[in-house]
Amino acid sequence: MKKIRIKNLPVAECSRCRRLKKIVLREQMICRPCHEREPKATCATCGEEKRFVGKESGVCPDCIKRAARSIEIVCARCGSTKLPAKFGGEYCRPCQTRVNRGEGLCSRCGKDGPYLLKKERLCNRCQMIRYAPGGLREFVETVNIPDEYNRNLFLQLAALIDWETAGEETRRVFSQFGRFLQSYHFDRALTWESIIKLKSELAGRRFEFVRRCLHRLGELLLDPSKDETLEECQRRLRPLVLKASLAADVMS
Repeated sequence: MKKIRIKNLPVAECSRCRRLKKIVLREQMICRPCHEREPKATCATCGEEKRFVGKESGVCPDCIKRAARSIEIVCARCGSTKLPAKFGGEYCRPCQTRVNRGEGLCSRCGKDGPYLLKKERLCNRCQMIRYAPGGLREFVETVNIPDEYNRNLFLQLAALIDWETAGEETRRVFSQFGRFLQSYHFDRALTWESIIKLKSELAGRRFEFVRRCLHRLGELLLDPSKDETLEECQRRLRPLVLKASLAADVMS
């Protein structure tokens, strides 16, 4: 027997006994004792013994709801013909989610649009900006880079983060570079030649932030008085540099 939950149910006048009680069926406005006294009948659709089976239709309320859910509607928000998000609703599921979140002026940037956080009235972009520093700090502190040399490269670059201005792009940069270092193996210490060659292999937008980090590491770690400078290496490897530049333009 299906149990009826009575927690947090509304209190109203029962349509049967006319007493103020918790209502277990809002459609019938009936309390639990009166509901249990209702006669049952066999539903013509599901074949089960149910209460409130229609006298003319012979169908129980549950089957009526299931049938209604399978009927497509024209969404009142996007205009598409889809299944409703809920019984008797006027919105499809994606639009119902947006309606629940709410729309209006973002409390941070002031632009009009859907909220990602309804309570704080933040749009998607501003929500990401607000929580980016926390996500970045968590990634820097917890990322697992097995190779000791790679881990040292990551930590030296992370030491340059300006936490007061760090935003979503900084979080994406370090997230992409950290994941790259988890699987890539350097045969020897970085030089401008190895950086240029690796950047030529990592063409396209997918590795845009990795190329940026490699270049920053070269500026940070390589000493112009001891190591070959970037300009000298570019002159020596001019064909490769040109090829890398062309590949990046094609992939972007």
